[in-house]
Amino acid sequence: MSRPLRIIQFASICSNLGDNANIRGLRWLIRTTFPEREIVFSDWDIVDYSWGQAYSEADIDFVNTHDLLIVGGGGFFEILPNTSSWTGTRFNIPEALFRKIKIPILFHGIGTHRVRADLSGDDVGPQIDRFGHFLNELMTRDDVLLAFRNDGSRQVLRRTLGDAVADRVTVVADAGMYTHIPETSPWPGLPHPDGLGGRPLIALNFGGDLLEARFPSDAPAYRHSGAGRWDHPGDYEKPKVVDHAGFMRFVGGISDVLRAWLDANPEMGAVFVPHIYRDVQMGAALLTELGFPYNRRRVTMAPYLYGFDGHDYIMDLYRRCDCVVGMRFHANVSPVGLGVPTIGLATFPMLRGFYDEIGCLDRIVDPNSPDAMTVLHDRLTETVRDSDLIRSRYRSIRKDCEETSRRFVARIADLVRM
Repeated sequence: MSRPLRIIQFASICSNLGDNANIRGLRWLIRTTFPEREIVFSDWDIVDYSWGQAYSEADIDFVNTHDLLIVGGGGFFEILPNTSSWTGTRFNIPEALFRKIKIPILFHGIGTHRVRADLSGDDVGPQIDRFGHFLNELMTRDDVLLAFRNDGSRQVLRRTLGDAVADRVTVVADAGMYTHIPETSPWPGLPHPDGLGGRPLIALNFGGDLLEARFPSDAPAYRHSGAGRWDHPGDYEKPKVVDHAGFMRFVGGISDVLRAWLDANPEMGAVFVPHIYRDVQMGAALLTELGFPYNRRRVTMAPYLYGFDGHDYIMDLYRRCDCVVGMRFHANVSPVGLGVPTIGLATFPMLRGFYDEIGCLDRIVDPNSPDAMTVLHDRLTETVRDSDLIRSRYRSIRKDCEETSRRFVARIADLVRM
C-alpha cells in the first residue's frame, strides 16, 4: 500500500471566508481527481506573516517534508505600489528561502491585478520588471505548475507584460466555485434563527475595504424614482457608521431599492453577509439607512465568522438563498458554483472579469453608474422570476469549468510522479 501524498498549502487559512471557500474547493477537487490515493493536507497560513512574523529556515524545512507545495489560490500576484518585494507582487517569501524549497510547486488559480497600484498613481515599472522576471522563471521550471484564475488576470497580464506572456498562461476557475461543505459539518439541515430561515431570502454582501476604489467620491448621482425612499422621523437617531461619501451614496440608493422591492414582495426577507471584519460596518450602515420596520422585521445580518467552520455555516446559508447580491469575489464565485442565482456588484475589475469569462456579463450591475439602482431593481425582479433558468445556466457553467480544472489538476500526477 502506497504512503499518503503529503501536500502543504500556502494560503490565507483563517482570515477571509472566500479564501476558505477556495481551499475547501481545491482540496475537494484534488481528492476527487485522485480517489484511489490517500491525501493529507497541511496548512501554511500567509496571514501570520502579515502581522510581523518573519519567514524562517524552519518554515522551509517543514515545507520540504511534504511531496507538494500548493500556493493559493487568491490574489498572490497583485502588483503593489512602493514594494520592495523581489517578485514585485504580494507573493514575498524571501528569495533566498524560496530557492531552498526542494519539492514541486503548484500555483493554482492565482489572481493578478493592479487595483492599489492604479489607485496610487505611482510608477510601478520596477515592480512590473521584477514580476516579469519571476513569472518567466516559474513558466520555464519543470517542477512548477502555474495557472491563473478566471477573473480577468489574463487581460491584466496582457496590459502589463504583453501578448506573448498573456497568451502563454493557463487559466482555470477559482476553486471557490467548487467549495465543499463536508458531510461532517454540523450546519447543513439545521434550522437557521428567525430572520435567516422560513421564508424566501436574498443575501447581500458589500466589501468594506479600498472604499475609494469601490465607491469613488466623484461618481454621479443615481437616476431612479426613489419609490422606496423613507423619511426618517425627526427623533430617529441615525449614527454615521461609515465616514465615506461614495459609500453612503451607494447605501442610500440600495436602501431605496430594497425598501421598494420588499414592499412589493412581502413574503421575502434579506440578510447581509459579512466575509471579513471590515464588512460588518457596511451591514450596520445598511440597517441604519433602511430604518424601521425593515431593519427589525425584514432585513437582518448573518454572524461574522471565520475559519472552516465559519465557511461551512455561511456557504450553507448562501445555498439556501434565492439570490445573492454580492460585491466580494467569492460572494459571487461560490454561489455560482452552488447553483444559486447571483447579481454581481462590480466595483472591482476582477469581478467583472469573472462574469465576462463565464459568459454572464448580464448578471452584473455597476454601482457607480447613474442607472445602477434602476438596473438593480429590475434585475432582482427578473432573477426571482427566472430562477430555474439561471440555476440551470450556472450548473452548465460549473460543469464546463470543472472539466478544465480537473485536466489541470490531473497534471499533479506527473509533477510528483504518483
